[in-house]
Amino acid sequence: MVIGFLCLNNSYQNQFPLAYEQGIEYCNSISKLSDEIAEQYCLDGHTVLAIGLPEACRYSAISDQIETSALAYFSLNDSTSTFDFSIGEFQMKPSFAKRLEQLSETYPGLEDFKSVFTYTGNAKHERLDRLDESTWQIKYICCMVTYLTLKHDVKESDIEFLSAAYNYGFESSKSEIIKWQSKEAFPHGLNSPYQNHSYSSISANYLLNH
Repeated sequence: MVIGFLCLNNSYQNQFPLAYEQGIEYCNSISKLSDEIAEQYCLDGHTVLAIGLPEACRYSAISDQIETSALAYFSLNDSTSTFDFSIGEFQMKPSFAKRLEQLSETYPGLEDFKSVFTYTGNAKHERLDRLDESTWQIKYICCMVTYLTLKHDVKESDIEFLSAAYNYGFESSKSEIIKWQSKEAFPHGLNSPYQNHSYSSISANYLLNH
């Protein structure tokens, strides 16, 4: 397995050197912050970064700015809007954050997140502001990891499962998430004719080599 991940690391870095470097640079820049926040929930900050890394590699500042602006516009001008663009380096959707907020209200074991996710004003608008900040994206991933370890009896060290859940849908069934672990959909998409890797292998490789 170690040899396999080392080979994957070389293959991915050769295939997408700039994207991979940018993703690693971003994770390195917030590593201390991730450690500090994750420690509050008895989690490992390095694991949080590994989960977000594949999305950070795909992140585009230009498209993110356009999507965030569009999402903010429609949210402010249309209360029935269902626009749900990805935001920030970890490409997090408002619907993802909102669902974790809802779970923190009722799911046993997520009590520590309930007060963290409290809003003082318009939740829809404040959520957009939060998702554009690394601090909040880290908190939401911490909540997701805590939820998954409780619901599916998996360990925090099961990085391939956690990464697949983040990419595929964390409320999917355990069998669906496990099946997605090996799907090579990164970075072009599942049906692309171009060479892909699985999201899980990128995350696992990060933990092994960084």
